[in-house]
Amino acid sequence: MDIILQTILTLYLGLAGFAAIIAFLINLGKRVGWVKDGMAEKWSQWLNFVGLVVVGVLYFVAPTAIPYVDSILGALANLGGVLFPVLALIFGWPIAVGVSSFTHNKTRGFPIFGFSHSK
Repeated sequence: MDIILQTILTLYLGLAGFAAIIAFLINLGKRVGWVKDGMAEKWSQWLNFVGLVVVGVLYFVAPTAIPYVDSILGALANLGGVLFPVLALIFGWPIAVGVSSFTHNKTRGFPIFGFSHSK
């Protein structure tokens, strides 16, 4: 039994895709506010534990699938790292324009903030 656990742990530690998706998920969680300051280490520990359990299950159910799952997770992490800034740019611009327009309309007529040369 010890040899099997050691094999699963060694296999898990060599999987870059799992590590990449965990790092991506933690950073995404920080960005949206799910992962608070100072809690990234706890999230990393729990996600690594879940990943180890998943690899352990795959080791017994479908051992040949582990490299494919790892490569898919790595690709998703890379895609997420590229896609997230693009989505932020696409959705950020209309939101910024909307907020600016809303602010302009609500402050119209106030001294200093709502000054306009147009009638």
